[in-house]
Amino acid sequence: MLKIILKLAPFVIGLAHISNELETKKKKKFSVGRSLILLMALSALILVSTMINVRLHYNDAFTGKIDGCAVIFGAAVWKGDQPSNALNDRTQAAIDLYQNASVNCLVFSGGESKYGAHEVAVMERLALEAGVPESVMEYDYDGNNTLATILNLPKERAYVLVSNDFHMARIGLMAKRTGIEEFYLHAAPYEYGRYTKNLNYYWREVAGTLVVWFGL
Repeated sequence: MLKIILKLAPFVIGLAHISNELETKKKKKFSVGRSLILLMALSALILVSTMINVRLHYNDAFTGKIDGCAVIFGAAVWKGDQPSNALNDRTQAAIDLYQNASVNCLVFSGGESKYGAHEVAVMERLALEAGVPESVMEYDYDGNNTLATILNLPKERAYVLVSNDFHMARIGLMAKRTGIEEFYLHAAPYEYGRYTKNLNYYWREVAGTLVVWFGL
């Protein structure tokens, strides 16, 4: 009997070793699978939270009064040096803030236009046509994108940041991250109705907000 046991012992040990390896592999597979599920769930939670956050800022409206400026974020200029609907809406919203004494100055921030006039020049023209005195206008000709506009602002002043509703969440996050001390968000009303690409703009802002959240 002892001889038989001794002969079978290596076989039994071998089976035990194989069984242990299989069990370890199962545990590893289970651990990897569970990690992937948790990662997917976390990614989905972050995405949904960002989508909700962008949408919640659609109704941002400044109704107070500050000793500071409304900042208009640039948008496209169309042929004939005409403001796109977005540029017109943003500029008119800022003009209204000034005319309602909510702010005491306007900052025009934009970049070069594809068709001719600089975005800032078109904003200035709209403001002058509305009767805003040139003495309360400030110009940022290097506001080539959202981050550039925010970085070009002196941090110690107060601002109302004016753009479209879908743009508000990313602007607010950038302003916080870059250290602007006092700012408020104001979503421009749609004078000519919503834009045909509003859904695209929404998803662009969701992606952009995620990039800012993890990268800025």
